[in-house]
Amino acid sequence: MGQKRWIAAMAITGFLGAAGIIMAAILPSVIDKKVKSQAADQAMFTADNEKDWAHIPGDMKIEVHRDYYLYNLSLSNPDDLFKLGAEGKKIEVTKIGPFSYHERQDDLAIAYSDDREKVFIKPYTYYVRTDDSMDDETLITSINLGAYGVWYQTTQLETYKLAATALTTTYGAMMQSLWIDAFTLAIYYMNFKPSDTTPETTVKANFKKFVFGESISEELFETIYADPRFGLQTPLTLSNWFSAAMNYPNDQVAPALQEYFLLSKGEMDQALGNFKNLTTDLQTVIEGVYQCTDDDCLAQHQWATTEVTSVPLLPQIPKYPSVINFNDTTSYAPEMGFYQKNTFIPSLPVDEQEAYSKVTWPKTLTKTLLKFDINGPVDTKDSLFNIGNMQFIFDTCQHIDETNLDNFQPISERFHLTNMQSRILWNYIRYILNKIGLAGKPQPSSTYEEFQDWKGRAAVLEIGSIALYQTTVKFYDHV
Repeated sequence: MGQKRWIAAMAITGFLGAAGIIMAAILPSVIDKKVKSQAADQAMFTADNEKDWAHIPGDMKIEVHRDYYLYNLSLSNPDDLFKLGAEGKKIEVTKIGPFSYHERQDDLAIAYSDDREKVFIKPYTYYVRTDDSMDDETLITSINLGAYGVWYQTTQLETYKLAATALTTTYGAMMQSLWIDAFTLAIYYMNFKPSDTTPETTVKANFKKFVFGESISEELFETIYADPRFGLQTPLTLSNWFSAAMNYPNDQVAPALQEYFLLSKGEMDQALGNFKNLTTDLQTVIEGVYQCTDDDCLAQHQWATTEVTSVPLLPQIPKYPSVINFNDTTSYAPEMGFYQKNTFIPSLPVDEQEAYSKVTWPKTLTKTLLKFDINGPVDTKDSLFNIGNMQFIFDTCQHIDETNLDNFQPISERFHLTNMQSRILWNYIRYILNKIGLAGKPQPSSTYEEFQDWKGRAAVLEIGSIALYQTTVKFYDHV
């Protein structure tokens, strides 16, 4: 009897052991699949669980609290800002705050794909001031680091470096904008400018049909057409659309326009596709007229002759003697061809004017003279944008008698110019230096009152961003 019980116990134990082994092998896998399934269901963005993910705090009761502190300048004497270093005093600041807010987040315009595999949202973040926050109307005095950076940089840079900056600003802006501006002006005056025979209502109807077709409402089109910053009714604002079309979809302008006007991707694709078709046609015309196939060539041609703007493609396109006349958002001096004709030659004695009016700038020359890289320094031996060449020009010409053309021989040999061309070039560089680079360059002892005028120069000089980092470091070393 005892033996039978022992055998039964062994059998039960064996069975339970085997079952345990099987469960140990299978159960984790089953549990893991169940957990992953539940986790996937819970993590998936669906209409049923929007309350758990689409809003903060929402049903999750999550509060995001943010405290901000600002530093107020305590300037009893603003001139101290211009005396950083051994002569200056530490700039005193007072910590003010906290400015306290609850951060709120909402996902708006939620839409799901037909297969429910994708969800489209438009995140929106806003802040609600708490009761214990500092008043939002608290006055804070801070330094304008952009303008201050310009002032500091111009007091430190050698003159030839300022001249290089001025030339880069002038030519770089022209090279970036001229191609698009030429397209825009031609298309606007050929197709979309209201006139006595084509009233604005007709132009707008044609514009809508050509650009968007029936894909957008009349109300939305009116908004796009009349927008003062990115609309369609002026060449200046229309150029944004051609700029986006030229490089679409590898361009940052297009997403900005799409977001700004709340257009769908399909609506944007259609509009920019139509614009791009026009620019392709016009590029053929420009190539035929100017024998230019890229931005560099067109800008070089304009810089030397101004023919791109002064000889329009078609009679209805107005003449612009210089790029400074047709785009008021750019800040650069006129081209050398414009300067030579309108400033340099009239300044000469009458008996010299005829000879200098015959000086020309062949394309083969300007191609090497204006070798330019918008992304960084230029090391080409013959380029004006080589900073070493600019230093050479100033070292050679700064103290010479320019009425003696032989004094320009070193410049002529360096850049393969005639002495008359060298004289014009030297005077042009000085002109744009005074117009953009120096512009009344303040001395290191400048007062606060003088600095007020410099705040307006920050955008024109376009070197504030270059100077900003090192200026900020120097400034906070003295705070």
